[in-house]
Amino acid sequence: MLNALFKSFFPGKAKSPEPAVRQAESADDLRGPIEACRARVTLEPSSADAWLAFAKALQRAGEGREAVAAYRKALDRGAPAPGVHLQLGVLHAALFEYESAIEHLEKNIALEPDNADALCMLGTVMSDLGRFDEAAGWFERALALRADFPEAYFNLGLARFEQSDFQGALRSFGRSVELKRGETWQGDLSARLGREPAPPFEPMDMGVNEVKLGHDCEQLEHLLQAGALPAAYREVLEDYRSLLEETRGKVDAESIVPFDAGRHPLVARTYKRPIYIDATPAPADEKGFLFLKADRQWIRADMSGILYIESLKDYIRVVTTAGEYLCHQPLTDITARLPPERFLRVHRSYTVALDKVDKIRHHCILIKEKTIPISRANRAEVYRRLGQ
Repeated sequence: MLNALFKSFFPGKAKSPEPAVRQAESADDLRGPIEACRARVTLEPSSADAWLAFAKALQRAGEGREAVAAYRKALDRGAPAPGVHLQLGVLHAALFEYESAIEHLEKNIALEPDNADALCMLGTVMSDLGRFDEAAGWFERALALRADFPEAYFNLGLARFEQSDFQGALRSFGRSVELKRGETWQGDLSARLGREPAPPFEPMDMGVNEVKLGHDCEQLEHLLQAGALPAAYREVLEDYRSLLEETRGKVDAESIVPFDAGRHPLVARTYKRPIYIDATPAPADEKGFLFLKADRQWIRADMSGILYIESLKDYIRVVTTAGEYLCHQPLTDITARLPPERFLRVHRSYTVALDKVDKIRHHCILIKEKTIPISRANRAEVYRRLGQ
């Protein structure tokens, strides 16, 4: 979670509580500023400003170790101490050097006790260390100073979840979504498609990739089949499918790319917007089983017995209480056939039955003796769904 929020943390820059996806950039885009700043510190080795600019360029490029050294040189040359200590705290945490991270963050807080960013960052360090009571305290202090701080609410929700305070976690997640995504769409959902949603999102929040769009298409299709969305949303689904085809193969699952809102206006209006949907019965033709083709035969598998499904390149392994089946089909296809209220894709290689989860530990799901990783892109949804 720590890298997700603070991989590129700069005072005053809005962060996203979304998972740690990175915008696709070329190496030249990042190396150019680094080399320019390196040349400047060679010419001005005593300049705090030069070293500070160099440190920030390195940090943006993900060169954490070099950035730490550059920030220390900036600090030695008189750069403003609070900001430098904050960035050193962020970088040491990203390098899993938690004692050093805590040291620098506490120095920042001593100098700037009302710095909500530093308080929130210290909370994320405590969460990563498993000290969730302390983490919740730091997040609450940050929120007392800045009530409209969605990242603090989001991370407070994670801490409360780990404390088994599921209702508190839901309230925190809900407030984070409301602040970041706007009020929940209710009432005439078709009319909403003709309005500009608020608040407007930052470019990074409007980034997409094949995995995210695939999930969105699956959810829209299911909700339309269930009658939970009005017929006007079939056009929304087609716009998502069109964008999915444009995006295929452009980036990996850990990256995102921007899309043209003019070409895809319905995606732009609905992407990541919270929509309230009344409880709706499943479609009349939905069954509690599906047929799997394994070992050259069709085998009936009860959905209630499925534990998890694992992707193995061109095959999937369906693990059930009755046995395991190796099937030649993509994970995306079989996940689309499962009811989304009971199953969730938690990683590009795994879909799990939510009611079969035994516990969550260190961003992994445990089902029986199997440890299943939760991708950064799916952690928020996993915690939200299991918190219910």
